[in-house]
Amino acid sequence: MGKKTILRLAEGTKFPGLEGGPKEETSGIFDKKLKLPLKFAQNIKENIGDFDLEYYPKTPDLKRSYQRRIDSLHNTFLFILESIPEFHEKNEELKAYLSWCKALHTLPDSESIESYQIILAKYTSLLVNALYDYYPYEVGSGDKFKLATELLNKAEQYVIMKEGRADLATLIPYKLNDSIEYILRWEKQLTPYSQETFQEFNAVKQGTLRTTPAWFRGLPPFMQMYLHSCIPEYLVVESNEATLTKLKFAINQFMQKWDDIQTQHNLTLASDLNSIANNKLPGWFASLGRQDQQLLRLFCESKLSVLEITTQLSAFNKQIQSWAKSKTSSAKKDNFRFQDLEALRKLPYWFIVLENYEQLFLKQVVDSCEQLKDAISFAPSRLRRIPLAANLCESNCFALTAEGKVVQKYASRIRSSHLASRDVIKLPEQVKKLHASRNLALIAKFAETEQALLEQTLVSPVPLLENHIPDAYLNRQLQETVSNFQKESNRIILTTNHPLNIAKYVYYTQSNDPGCMAVYNMSQVILLINKIPQLEGSWDLKNIKQIIEQAFTEVEYKQGDKANSYTPVELDLKSEQVKKNLVSLFSENYQLLKSFNGWQQLLSQHLLLRKNCADQGELGNYLTNLIDLQSVANEYHAVLNSSYGTATFFDFYGRELFLASLENLLFILAKGKCAGSCVSGKDRKDIETVHTLAMLLYRDKKGRWPSMQDIGEDRKDFVDIVATLVVSGHGDELAGQNAPGADGIKTPENYWPADIAEAIRKKSHEQALRNSDILATNNEVGRIGKLQELVTPGFSTCVFASLRLTEEQRQKILGGLGILCGEQQFLRNKTWRLPFISSYAPTGFEGIKAILHEPGDNNTACIFKLAQVIMEIKKRPTVSWTRAPEIQKLYTALLGLCKEESKKEAVETIALLTETKNMAFDSNSQCVY
Repeated sequence: MGKKTILRLAEGTKFPGLEGGPKEETSGIFDKKLKLPLKFAQNIKENIGDFDLEYYPKTPDLKRSYQRRIDSLHNTFLFILESIPEFHEKNEELKAYLSWCKALHTLPDSESIESYQIILAKYTSLLVNALYDYYPYEVGSGDKFKLATELLNKAEQYVIMKEGRADLATLIPYKLNDSIEYILRWEKQLTPYSQETFQEFNAVKQGTLRTTPAWFRGLPPFMQMYLHSCIPEYLVVESNEATLTKLKFAINQFMQKWDDIQTQHNLTLASDLNSIANNKLPGWFASLGRQDQQLLRLFCESKLSVLEITTQLSAFNKQIQSWAKSKTSSAKKDNFRFQDLEALRKLPYWFIVLENYEQLFLKQVVDSCEQLKDAISFAPSRLRRIPLAANLCESNCFALTAEGKVVQKYASRIRSSHLASRDVIKLPEQVKKLHASRNLALIAKFAETEQALLEQTLVSPVPLLENHIPDAYLNRQLQETVSNFQKESNRIILTTNHPLNIAKYVYYTQSNDPGCMAVYNMSQVILLINKIPQLEGSWDLKNIKQIIEQAFTEVEYKQGDKANSYTPVELDLKSEQVKKNLVSLFSENYQLLKSFNGWQQLLSQHLLLRKNCADQGELGNYLTNLIDLQSVANEYHAVLNSSYGTATFFDFYGRELFLASLENLLFILAKGKCAGSCVSGKDRKDIETVHTLAMLLYRDKKGRWPSMQDIGEDRKDFVDIVATLVVSGHGDELAGQNAPGADGIKTPENYWPADIAEAIRKKSHEQALRNSDILATNNEVGRIGKLQELVTPGFSTCVFASLRLTEEQRQKILGGLGILCGEQQFLRNKTWRLPFISSYAPTGFEGIKAILHEPGDNNTACIFKLAQVIMEIKKRPTVSWTRAPEIQKLYTALLGLCKEESKKEAVETIALLTETKNMAFDSNSQCVY
């Protein structure tokens, strides 16, 4: 936010009547800066605001993508150096190393994606290598490669967040009908935080602690939350001793109360705890103080049993006693300090449980921006441990005339990463719930108060694979969050999920899926309007709601579902007639209405909408919308109940994808709000977005909605629209905003039906989908090539040694080694062997010879070669009885280059090389054992 929109335009785009571009006779009607027809540019600006024009080629520019990926990782490494204090001592050397890495991996023009991928993987491996060798890992921290990779991966997410992203628009030439010449897609960035979340980030910015103290981090989560959130302010006083004394008193008091509760409510206590977890409070709960209530809620929400609560309280007490006994608690960093506790309690708990390095990254970002809102305007799809709605934006689409005027604006839809986060799955329950609940509440604000909301996901919740693919966890979190939100807000929120990958063949959507049936029933409730006469006279939403409620109450009473007696309300004659009609209609459709919560609100809104349209002379538009709703609902019902095998072996057109798109259309036609995600919101979600948009465009082109039963030209027309939208690269570019250079959709061939995939390849190129997948996969550092095989522990220290030397010194050392490698007889004589058995040169020199023969002789390549030579020697035993003294001295001298004073060592190494070289010239027959 705060940035202009980037408007993408295909190279060579022709404007009707101005196919030759701006010429002398037409220059007055062209915007010279934007190279667009002036009137066209003005019309575009009216809808998307100011924009910068960017041209894209028909075939994606691979070099551009890979250069952006390299540049992003370069900036990320610099960000790590700025953020991690332990790197400050070696800052300049690490920056020199980084510059060398980039110089070594210059991208050539017009190479294959395989070549670019190899270069990117080698470059990335060198960055990971340096982090592996120099990051101050704690003892027993585990897999250093994994940690180094995650350090680079996580840091990039914060760099992207700090930079923010521009709104993205793409102008797609497509003659839809006589009036429409262009399609304009526009992704508008939305604020990814609530006011509450903003205040928490502000607390982080204002906070004095950069990382969580070791003594606090080592505590069990329950005790962390107790100290952070459940104790009153007055307990944290002017000294460790005083604070611990008050803490001990407070916990002892609660333990006494807990003993009393167990004694007095023993028979019902387990049930009471479960009720507290569901916010149904037993009478005795009110007798507890506020902080005690908070602590007990904490236990209950975490599903602890009576015995487990007692155990936790005992552990709290012992820990406080242990701190109190320590006489040096303020001196040791791993002991309690009241100053730390005071500072910690001002910070949000989600920040406290972040890893130290992630806390430093976040602090670096928020501290570097004068305005906090500039620092947190965007969260990329992989940044899921802080409570920002990741990859959140509003998808818009316009159909334009040849002059850029809007003929049709299609309903906007919300897209984001999944509401729940996989990255917090191992964190306390309170943190997991916070992410999902905050995200849902934020997205709900983008819908009107009484507008129905669709929260659609496209994940693969396979229970058997939950340890590897935690989509089932995401699905549970979503359902629980939506259920709680509906209870609190009384909103209409429907949820559906459709797996688009290989899971669709096993966990396909059943015809009686509850979420799908709710969507279908919603459409049927709205369609009841066709059976309700037009309201005459003065009606507002309140009046309509009242008469619907009265009519249904009467129906319920007649059906026997109302235990209390029913007293009719007196109405005027016209209202009484309306009520009578409604009673009859509701009686006929009683089961439908009972099956859909919120139907009265929905029907009231549409009755008012119809009346307003009639009053404004636009009733025809509303009735056309109802016809469309009926048509789409019929298709939805048909796809849900499609014949045997159409979800698996005979799924030629993508049943799950069709269902996902039809649900979006039903909500659009029902005047609801569509929101949705996959895991990231950039891959499967874009597939669905394009597919749904193609359905809307097809309706305007053909005058009817596409069907899963379409064949021949009808199907070809739909496939052509989809392929045209895809090859514009809009979705790829949007994905790249979440990881620069990762401009693609993951595994698109798994999601698109075969005929659409083939059409995309024909319109772009044969490898279009494969390349898109490769580029998309590069968004995660750990998945860039076979990274682990390329990382060599200790190699960056060898590069550092090589970088410390002058170019002349490196040339002399490599030149001397090259000459020695040519003296094969001398080297063989310096290798121990059994009598009468031929020998080779020392193994180390065989490796050195191969290194020196590698291509490249510029300074950058020489730095790399010398580093490889040193690494080759490092791999060899430090001392070997089979090694001649001359060779041992040479190896030792080369390894000495790794010392900080390596420039002095270099002089000695060069002298020794010269001496050894002369020895080789003078005597090629001497053998030393």
